Amino acid sequence: MKVQSNLLYEYDSIPINSIKKVNGQDLNEHDISVLKANLKRLRKIFKNFCSIYENEIKFNNYVGFLRLGNVQFEILPKIWKDSREENSIENFSNFFIYGTLEFDYKNKKPGDHYISGANSRHKSFLNMLVSHYIKSMEHEGSEGFPLEYIEVSESSKYLRGKLDLKKQINRIDKSKMDVIYFNQSYDHQLNRNLLFATEFLTENRLGLERQRERLSKIINLMPEEISDTEEWDKREFHFNRLNERFQIPYNYAELLVNKHSFFNVSSKRYYSFLYDMNKLFENFIYRALKLNQERIFGKENKITINSQSQKKNFIFDERDEAVVYTRPDIIIRNHGKIETIIDTKYQIIESDEGDEGDEGESIDKICNIKLKNQHLYQLFTYSVLYKASKAIMIYPLKNLPNKENEINEPNKNRSKRCRYSFLNRKDNPDSSELIVCGIPMSLSGDRKDWENDLVENLKLCIIGS
Repeated sequence: MKVQSNLLYEYDSIPINSIKKVNGQDLNEHDISVLKANLKRLRKIFKNFCSIYENEIKFNNYVGFLRLGNVQFEILPKIWKDSREENSIENFSNFFIYGTLEFDYKNKKPGDHYISGANSRHKSFLNMLVSHYIKSMEHEGSEGFPLEYIEVSESSKYLRGKLDLKKQINRIDKSKMDVIYFNQSYDHQLNRNLLFATEFLTENRLGLERQRERLSKIINLMPEEISDTEEWDKREFHFNRLNERFQIPYNYAELLVNKHSFFNVSSKRYYSFLYDMNKLFENFIYRALKLNQERIFGKENKITINSQSQKKNFIFDERDEAVVYTRPDIIIRNHGKIETIIDTKYQIIESDEGDEGDEGESIDKICNIKLKNQHLYQLFTYSVLYKASKAIMIYPLKNLPNKENEINEPNKNRSKRCRYSFLNRKDNPDSSELIVCGIPMSLSGDRKDWENDLVENLKLCIIGS
């Protein structure tokens, strides 16, 4: 049976009578009632996640995947809304993986092609992630699963390892000894979590039928010694040189399983994989700067880049205690001194309609686009409090569809950059620069190509050349 998703974009409204079940059938009245009830429960977890009306549902600024009983939704970012469906999925997949998962791109090993993102054959964002997990598990599992030394405590006639003095002192039968020793085993946290994730994806039918067949083969490939667990072990896990090759599949497993399922009152498990696109865009820009620091700023500068790392108090009460503080998205220091403050804004501000999720006045005379006054006030406050020479607002440029036989225009995929000062430079020569910058978000195709374009656009935005 082909599983059907209801695919839509942020801030799209979908008529309830057009929503399909995973088997392609229409909803009945009972299905609609259950769907609305579970969406209301989900709104308690994700604030402003959606708006529920009598005849339609509107999804707001969360993107990702949602399975509610026999209905599932795929919610994609609005910046790729005018692209073809498969291109939207590919752009979003590359965007998500590059900006979210901790991969060592610089020292990528041969065969690590499963961190590159999607391609046009993936018809679902979730299926793409499951596919990468399967590929990484097949690649690493074929070379064997890691062993770890596990502490064993037992009673023995022979001394092995070291004596457990606390137990031995209280032992009545002195013919045996309580010993502690270490033994190699497959039954440890890493393997148990990988087994749990593989079984979780299979049992909850979160992949395509052919993907579930491959997941079953992975389960058979794993050593029988590994214990089944009822839930993901959330303790922090540290990789070492002996098991680091499993870090990529483990990252995918944690992403797909840990923290992304929830239960309704009947203890029936539904699946949610939802992210606030505002935070995702901030992470994407931060990661792009960190991964390409030398290419953007040069090797000669001692640049440090931090995200949400420092806060400064902003308003104080009558007792001189801070009641409001600021925390910029990204702070760039040169030789230890704050040089640039970056504030990311996930909104399509070329449009006269502004941002659907943000109300407020706007001004029209910066770059001939609409900006929210409150965003400019925020950047000005940052520049004063942190004494930064540059305050930059970065927003995404909407990805335009490619028409057949279209001739690419020069600089079509270049950043839009506007440079101003906050105060009149005649009276305030040390006034901070205000830079408003739109970054193209065409991320399809080979990663090296779009990453090179991204680096050049960030360099143009921040450095100016």
